[in-house]
Amino acid sequence: VAKELGVHLIAFGTDGYSASAQQTVSTIDEAVAALGPLDANDAVLVKGSRIAGLERLATALLAG
Repeated sequence: VAKELGVHLIAFGTDGYSASAQQTVSTIDEAVAALGPLDANDAVLVKGSRIAGLERLATALLAG
């Protein structure tokens, strides 16, 4: 469904989304690079359990 809506799904640290993810990454730096340049019209949803530590990705995106 995500692909049909033009949503780019990047899976972090898991292959559990392999059927719908366009890309799987294993580090925060890889996730930031996979997102590419963002502008004011872009939206990024960072979703995951606290164990994944994705607050580090949100912080990196806000700092970037």
